[in-house]
This record gives sequence, C-alpha cells and structure tokens, in this order.
Amino acid sequence: MTTYSAELIVDSSKIISNISHLKSLISSESKFMFIVKSNAYGHSLKEIIKNLESYVDAFGVVRMEEAILVREATSKPILLMQGIYTDHEINIARENDIQVVIHNMSQFNLVGKNNNELGLWIKINTGMNRLGLSQEELKAVYEKGMISSDSVLMTHMACADDPDDPMNKMQINNFEKAFNLVERKT
Repeated sequence: MTTYSAELIVDSSKIISNISHLKSLISSESKFMFIVKSNAYGHSLKEIIKNLESYVDAFGVVRMEEAILVREATSKPILLMQGIYTDHEINIARENDIQVVIHNMSQFNLVGKNNNELGLWIKINTGMNRLGLSQEELKAVYEKGMISSDSVLMTHMACADDPDDPMNKMQINNFEKAFNLVERKT
C-alpha cells in the first residue's frame, strides 16, 4: 500500500522578492504589514518573522496567543486583528505594546470603560457586511471623543482580487464617507 504525504517548502527569498515588488507599487510613506495569523498559515511563525523582520514594518495576527509569540520574536508593531473582548486582553495588549482592531460597539465600550491608551484600528463596514462599525456607530463614538487622532480607520474589501468589480468602488466611496466623518482639521 502506498502512503501519500505532502510537504511544503517555504522559500523566504521568494517572499522577500514579492514584498519588494509590492512595496515598489506603494508610496514610500506607506507602511507594509505582513500577516502571520494561524502560525504564519502553518509555516512556522517564529521562523517567518526571523526571515522577514527587516523587510516589513509590522506584523498582523488574529489571536492574542499569536500576538504574544510575535512579541517574543520582534519589537516591530503588532496588530491584533480580532480585537479585544475582556479587561484581561486589554491589559495584555497594553503590557506588550499590541495594537488592536475594534470592529463592534461592545469592544469600543470595553476600551472606553477601561480608559486605555491602546493603538486602535477602527474597522468600518463598507459593504462586506462581515465585521465593522456602521457609519452611524462611527459617528457616535467620534462624537463621544472615543477616537484619538492617532487611531487608524480600516475596512475589508470584499472583491479586492478583482479590481474591476463594481463593489470595490462602492466600498471605497463608503470608506471615504467614514473618513470624512472623523477627519481632523488642523
């Protein structure tokens, strides 16, 4: 009987080449975050970080446990994309300098209750309808003073893999409306 097995070998030089190419397409003022969720998609989180740390500006993860492992391996910024759900997670994020995504009102209420100085990324629902604050929710938290000047607005594009999909234009327009709601006049 034959036993089938599979092996995937990750060539970091190919990833670095891809990162260099992508960075050449964006403004030199833009930052490049490498997502390493789910143990770098099953490819050894710490090994990937070690090989790519000098080529990226930040790392993104989904779970707090991953964020802690990344923090042990790098001093680069880390973004916890699932957000926070407990006072304990807020304390861990603060102690380990982990930035967090806020994508619902209960998370905003938790952050507000704890009056924390966390790096916040505010996810806006622009049409994918999976996660994110509505325009009305964003306006409400802005008017309550819960958004600081260094908060980052973000969204999730439903059809990013097809640049010609009309959904992209709709989502970009919705994101611009959200940005205009909280734009700081200097």
